[in-house]
Amino acid sequence: MFCPRIREVEARKVVTPAFDGTAIIEYYCPLCGSLLEMRREKLVLPERKIPVKKGAYIAFEGIDGSGKSYYLRSVSEDLRREGFEVIVVKEPWLKAVKDFLYKHEIDPYAEVYVFAADRIILQKEVVLPALERGKSF
Repeated sequence: MFCPRIREVEARKVVTPAFDGTAIIEYYCPLCGSLLEMRREKLVLPERKIPVKKGAYIAFEGIDGSGKSYYLRSVSEDLRREGFEVIVVKEPWLKAVKDFLYKHEIDPYAEVYVFAADRIILQKEVVLPALERGKSF
């Protein structure tokens, strides 16, 4: 790249993801630090491959009191009657996380990360292995 102060340089590239599905690409001069070029490109995330070929995963989402537990029981009973082996899980999964969240009031942003960590543990320890064995959730 060309820097007006230094001339020809190998620019330092900075990529910043944006909330609209794009990435802001900035090129800076490594010597003087001036911005040489800025552009926006469509953000391309790596393909996530989950090695699951069997089973089914059904999630019930909603606010408290919206009927998630009712429909969970109803659908799981129907699937069992049809001969499927069903595993029911609820989040938060880890007892320590449940106890912590119900006993302490934490920053909402921090709470999101705690729930995300709990979900990752649930997926890796329970959901993905069971799906591989052909179970339904």
